[in-house]
Amino acid sequence: MAKKSFKEQWWPEINTKKQALATARAGAIGGFIFVGMYALGLVALLITGRNIALGENAGQQSFIIQLISITLSLLLILFATFRVKSGKGRFASIFLLAAFIFEIVMKFLAGTVSVGFAIIYLMIIFLLISGIRGTWKYHSLLKLPDPEVFD
Repeated sequence: MAKKSFKEQWWPEINTKKQALATARAGAIGGFIFVGMYALGLVALLITGRNIALGENAGQQSFIIQLISITLSLLLILFATFRVKSGKGRFASIFLLAAFIFEIVMKFLAGTVSVGFAIIYLMIIFLLISGIRGTWKYHSLLKLPDPEVFD
């Protein structure tokens, strides 16, 4: 079997619904990692009363607001991730990428990001971009007959 090039390995062509769905599911992996980050942040807030994303202690009123906002964000990101996983979340995939980039920018501005995290964030961005590619291609292929049927 011939060795795949870097582009073929990490940025494959998407020609079938099956390939598009597999690419979208790779994007969903990035979404689930994003959900996990929010879940860890929520647990840290509940245990320590400190918002680790912003690097600050939460007061009584701020704690409740942060608890509600993190929980709602987590649920919204989880919903969008499941839409991407199904292959039908075209706009959800864009939302996930935009929300993740916003989250990273906020963490950089708060000074809570190290080089190791920056590398992980780039990998997650790559996965989320795969989700965008997969969902949009899957949508465009839904209108066409599946060529695998005629093999």
